[in-house]
Amino acid sequence: MDAADGLIAWFAQVAAPLDRPLIAIVWLVGVVTLGVVTVLIFAIPGLRALYFALAAMTHRFQYLKPALAIVLIFIGSKIFVADLLGLEKFPAALLLGVTFAIIASGVVWSLVKTRSQPPNVGPEELLRP
Repeated sequence: MDAADGLIAWFAQVAAPLDRPLIAIVWLVGVVTLGVVTVLIFAIPGLRALYFALAAMTHRFQYLKPALAIVLIFIGSKIFVADLLGLEKFPAALLLGVTFAIIASGVVWSLVKTRSQPPNVGPEELLRP
């Protein structure tokens, strides 16, 4: 049960004695929609700033693509490995830990190997059409 379901269940208990379920449902949909729109309004500028920050550093992440390829191979092969080991499925904590370790090692290795390289692209070149 996610947060919206919990909010709906709570509001259904509160609004039940009011004998106006339609008004309660309309109010609840408005509140949930307002929350979603507010989150999106604040998330978009943050993601835009993050994009430009990462775009200025793309020359430093040379080994990130191979790390992501290894993650995709790992995620795709976990089904076959679980079947070979007789497991129904792997624990989520193990999968997240391995995925995080692979991506983190790719980023760290990239930053170590490209430490002395000058930047290829400046921020002013990213803004040109």
